[in-house]
Amino acid sequence: MKVLILGLLLMTITGLLIFGALGTAAAEWERLASGIKESYANIALVDPNDNNTIYAATGYFLYKSKDNGRNWLEVFAMPGKENSINFVALDQDTVFVATGDGLYGSPSGETGAWRKVYYGSNPGENAVNCIALDKKNPDLIYIATGNGVFVSTDKAKTWKTISAGLGTLSVKYIVVAPDGKAIYITSADRIFKSLDNGAIWKNVYTMVRADTGEAGSGEESAEDTEEAFGRINCLLINPKNPNEIYAAASKGVLVSKNKGEEWSFVTGLGLGDSDVRHIAISADAENLYAATYKGVFLFDQQQARWVELYKGSTFRDAR
Repeated sequence: MKVLILGLLLMTITGLLIFGALGTAAAEWERLASGIKESYANIALVDPNDNNTIYAATGYFLYKSKDNGRNWLEVFAMPGKENSINFVALDQDTVFVATGDGLYGSPSGETGAWRKVYYGSNPGENAVNCIALDKKNPDLIYIATGNGVFVSTDKAKTWKTISAGLGTLSVKYIVVAPDGKAIYITSADRIFKSLDNGAIWKNVYTMVRADTGEAGSGEESAEDTEEAFGRINCLLINPKNPNEIYAAASKGVLVSKNKGEEWSFVTGLGLGDSDVRHIAISADAENLYAATYKGVFLFDQQQARWVELYKGSTFRDAR
């Protein structure tokens, strides 16, 4: 059985792009990039209605495969080169592409079926960095922009800001709790939480430098010093336990087990000081993956350490 580890996009020194892993903790990787012109990609995800349909985005193009990644066709291209594709999201009937020039949507994800469904009133608002879909309400869409957070309650027909208390904060990433009651966002180095649909935002974490000792407990304190630590790259909520939230950061992986109120570092043992670009979790929440510039790692809960997930390839980057 082939399992595509979503969100972990890899590039080797020979230009290899996207890989599907054979098994749940695979050591062997298979190339899945026929038809993709670029030698680098940022995003991959599977259509929730059809496991054989996969989307992959490079900086300026979105590709679609209908045969489980064997062959790819270009279905969307950014106009001009001054903006890029930042994020892709799928619900039951629409593909959304977040770009530096607004948000685009398509009911089919095919060439010629795209329209711009959001554009900001200034360059900051127009730069859409991330999309979050409410699993319980398909009409509810959140976007993180270079100037705050916006929400649509009518499937991208109209939009309103929900980040007045954040000023002109550039929001990099956004996730919504499975029950829709909590929203989490990140700036470059802070995590915020709202329990009232954006009326009030609480700063629940600010990046500080952590001791990267090889502690065997699996977690390390994130409160040791006040030195600036780095940047936050993405957030992830455990699908089986919404109390547990992960953050991929420039020096490792953070975890909160009480809905973002307290944070600690997952041990760096086996991972080193890798810049973690992206994290993913299996549907059963048993396997946690980290994508870094060194490759892909799986967190071994029994040994409380990270283990390399690939064999036979040298990676230049992974996301």
